[in-house]
Amino acid sequence: MNGAPAWRELTQLLHDAGLRHLAWDPSLAQASLQFDCLRRDLDGSALFEPVEFRLAGVKAIVVGYDRSTARPSTYKPSRLLSENDIRRWSFGPQPVFVMMNGPGWVVDATNALHVDWFVGSHEALCASPFRLGVSLGL
Repeated sequence: MNGAPAWRELTQLLHDAGLRHLAWDPSLAQASLQFDCLRRDLDGSALFEPVEFRLAGVKAIVVGYDRSTARPSTYKPSRLLSENDIRRWSFGPQPVFVMMNGPGWVVDATNALHVDWFVGSHEALCASPFRLGVSLGL
């Protein structure tokens, strides 16, 4: 990947995506994600192989939980993801919305009604030239 603009363009590839696989190895600062998405080959035929991202040098993982209709003082997520959930995805395919370096994503994630940091900090997240945001409805 040659830079943040090219990275951001990958968002278009992952429209209507489903998260198939997630694995994080904190000791190596690596993560692997696989997505099922609507893709076509040059001849127009459907492509069924997942899109895979292998990320190295992962410096921040944050999970923000939010429901716009909830009052902050009473909000309790129906499920909190654990470190084990992030290390090895066991939920099966989940519909997701994916953003690469999306404007406003960092603010949305870090100012959610409930925020869990698995690694890193707000500063580390903001300093990263490549940010991948995954929004799902667990």
